Amino acid sequence: MSGDDEYYYDTDDAFNFYQELWGGRNLHLGHYPVDYVPSVECVLEASDKSMNYLIDTLAPALTPGENGTERRKAVDMGSAYGGCARAMATRFGCEVLCVDMSVRENEICRKQTKEANLDHLVKCPTELSFLDTGAPDESMDAVFSMDSFLHAGAAVMKEVARVLKPGGIAAFTDPMRSDGVSKAKLHEVFKRVPGLENMGTPSGYVTGGTEHGLRLHRFEDRTDDMARHYAAVHSVLENARDKGTLQGKVSDAFIAKMLSGLKTWSEQAYKRNLTWGLMVFIKPVDTPSA
Repeated sequence: MSGDDEYYYDTDDAFNFYQELWGGRNLHLGHYPVDYVPSVECVLEASDKSMNYLIDTLAPALTPGENGTERRKAVDMGSAYGGCARAMATRFGCEVLCVDMSVRENEICRKQTKEANLDHLVKCPTELSFLDTGAPDESMDAVFSMDSFLHAGAAVMKEVARVLKPGGIAAFTDPMRSDGVSKAKLHEVFKRVPGLENMGTPSGYVTGGTEHGLRLHRFEDRTDDMARHYAAVHSVLENARDKGTLQGKVSDAFIAKMLSGLKTWSEQAYKRNLTWGLMVFIKPVDTPSA
């Protein structure tokens, strides 16, 4: 982001859209029942379910040792409002470094973290990139991210591997370009998010992780949830537009563009041109030399 460009997530339209219609605590996709009924509450509940599922995945890395005195450390790459970081700290008593480029989201993260009395555990020092978190080498027991890596793709795996301790776990969800699907085929998908020109692929993350010493432990395809999520948000946005609840908060032009984009993302997920799921990597402990 240059000094002359306003970061997309800090624009009034995008900021207010995500605050009003994405639940206000997180910006990631959710786990939905087949018979879901679209609403802001439905989106928030689904987002909490996917977040808690990821938290369960990291339990082996973040659960305190037997003596209970060793505080584990984690980094949230793309932390947004800090909802996932606070949930992680609450469950495990671990320290969490929040990494995000949005000034406004970081302000909310710090405010909500202080209100939750978790500012001794959850740190949001300044605007940081998940390509350069500033964390020391091999300092983190866990690395996690929910639907942020698409802005960098497999290049992020170098930093993930650098900060992760041997034996540590990296777990993330991400909207991905399906393997074998060309960038050109997803041109309309990329138009929804300014600056988005490509996405990572499942195989690309695996290759990137392997190149930097990480081993894929599990990939869980949840693309049906991706399709439901964007369809749900599309329905919620349409309802808000028709009732006029976004008047003065989100421009008509943004709403029209977002409705078109959400429909495209949902359709492309149903067609399996997009993929969404949970990827879990482990950094092996080096085998001692003889």
